[in-house]
Amino acid sequence: MRHRPTLALLATLALLLAGCGLPGADAMAPAPAGPPAADALAPAPDAADAPSPRPARGTCPTTRPPRPRFVPPAPYPPRPPASAGARFWYGTDDLWTWLDADGTWEMAHDRHGLFDKSFWWRRGYDWRTETSPRLWLTGRRLDGPAPAVTASDATNGYEPAMGAFMLVGLEVPTAGCWELTGHYHGRSLRVVVRVTRWRP
Repeated sequence: MRHRPTLALLATLALLLAGCGLPGADAMAPAPAGPPAADALAPAPDAADAPSPRPARGTCPTTRPPRPRFVPPAPYPPRPPASAGARFWYGTDDLWTWLDADGTWEMAHDRHGLFDKSFWWRRGYDWRTETSPRLWLTGRRLDGPAPAVTASDATNGYEPAMGAFMLVGLEVPTAGCWELTGHYHGRSLRVVVRVTRWRP
């Protein structure tokens, strides 16, 4: 015999569901799962932190060079080194990365998917003292279903032409249009790239 829910139970469920409504467009999204940040209440760098909408089928709204272009603080070079190819800096002094000018990211591949290293910078980063930066990456595919990206713990590095940087190993399960977000000490920066398979 089926039991009908009581009116009191239905009223309680309605109140609980009403309290779980989606935040307004101007509300701050909850922090993603990951290492806790000391300044987690700090605001996002800029409007680039807003979530990307699902693109129309067959399109990918890749992140393009900003106008005016972003110039990192000294002692970082105003443009990525020539050895990096046609790339541009993207972000703010608090957190930035580099991206290919055509919006693509060619990655090596194996039986698990595609993979590469992701480079990140911030003003005042000292690679000698912060050897394990509290930086982590998240990502979602925008143009179709796919498992989430997998990212390694961040490490440090230094090159004279690039300055001190933070480095994360990134595994993407499939090619496509991907939104990737770097999180560091309460700051976050989202980019959209078209991930493709590298062909020698």
